[in-house]
Amino acid sequence: GEQYSTQPIATGLDGGRTISIQSMWRAGAKLLGRIESFEGTTAVFKDNLRENIEFGDTFSHRILARVNEFVNKVAPDAPPIEDDPADNVDRECLELQSPTRVDLGQAGITSIVWTTGFVGDFSWIHIEGHRMERDRPVQSNGASAAGGLYFIGTPWLRTRGSGIIYGVDADATAIAKAIAG
Repeated sequence: GEQYSTQPIATGLDGGRTISIQSMWRAGAKLLGRIESFEGTTAVFKDNLRENIEFGDTFSHRILARVNEFVNKVAPDAPPIEDDPADNVDRECLELQSPTRVDLGQAGITSIVWTTGFVGDFSWIHIEGHRMERDRPVQSNGASAAGGLYFIGTPWLRTRGSGIIYGVDADATAIAKAIAG
């Protein structure tokens, strides 16, 4: 069984397109495993990138199978679902070797936008002024009372759409303005 429940992620633009780890990588994103901790200015990551990619691929194919099953049931003469390259397994991406340690200063990283998705674990954040309520960070429009700490991608951050990729654009714009201001 699954460790946790997740939601499919689609752009919502031009009829919707899948957003996969591979499609983000093809667009230039640097892929890393799950963050484990910080040691000073060094971020420490799990060596689980391949596992995360495979989980996403498996989940995506399971959703597509359910959609196809439903369409075949209610509209057996409907054309097949259009192929979306983001849904295809990318062998090159599966072979990526990601670092398990990144010195943020040496990498030129001065800001972190923390996107935990739908089931966040914030227990590792120990910063003066940061508070939690009902397993979610206490924040106002994404800003924590701990100066310089911001959140994005959590349900009801600013609106109902905050917890899904379709709603993150408005939140990201507002948070970027707050950081710049």
